[in-house]
Amino acid sequence: MPVGPGGRVRPLGGEGVGSHQGVYVPEQREPERYAYEEQQPEQRLNQLPDDVPREEVYYATFRQFLADHSKYPSAYQFGQRLRETYGVNDLSNSELAGYVEDFKERVRLEREAIP
Repeated sequence: MPVGPGGRVRPLGGEGVGSHQGVYVPEQREPERYAYEEQQPEQRLNQLPDDVPREEVYYATFRQFLADHSKYPSAYQFGQRLRETYGVNDLSNSELAGYVEDFKERVRLEREAIP
């Protein structure tokens, strides 16, 4: 098939391309990363302390969310914070919701106790 003036021709279907006979396969490259996709060093999760009851660690996490956002977390947000901070992922949504309701009541009682 002619490709331009001068009678140059190229084979159809990738035949005879380079030293390989058959279909042309472009060089495979690693996809480029965008700035927001830069890999971060792997964050090490904190371990739940052995000397503090698990529920107290959960309550401290709940209070930290409240301090950070000035509102109570949903069960999902509370679970997400526990996963991100301590790697806790063995609580169901209903268990998380129970903790959130209990901790809301605990905060309310603490605030009432302050003169």
